[in-house]
Amino acid sequence: MSDVEEDLKLCFKCGAEAIAEYGCVVCNGCGMWTGEGFDTLEDAAAWWNDQPLNDLVQARINQLEAENDELSRMISLEIVESMRLETEQAIGIEFLRSRIAELERQVDEAEARIDEFESAMIARVDGCQRTDSQRCRST
Repeated sequence: MSDVEEDLKLCFKCGAEAIAEYGCVVCNGCGMWTGEGFDTLEDAAAWWNDQPLNDLVQARINQLEAENDELSRMISLEIVESMRLETEQAIGIEFLRSRIAELERQVDEAEARIDEFESAMIARVDGCQRTDSQRCRST
């Protein structure tokens, strides 16, 4: 591929790629061409590149650029939302771990109070059983 071909713009009529050959530029899509009236291939390419785009081609380019912008925005939003969810999940997991630890401490405290209560009740029952004829009185 020559430097001239690399620098060619899309066809101003249909928007397809063009090639430079035999002293002129030809569209691969619609067959539009520069004609043979140019002294050099560079002159033909310069003329080709200077042509204004067809309104339909320009409208399609504008539409595709707008779609591209919208897709880029949507992808960005998806990435941000995904990061937000991951952060919320991480925060939620840490909160749940903290809450579980707090509840485990409460359970341990409750079990200790139950043990103390059971010990007090056993001591009280033992005290009542030692006195044969006396009734167990609260102290």
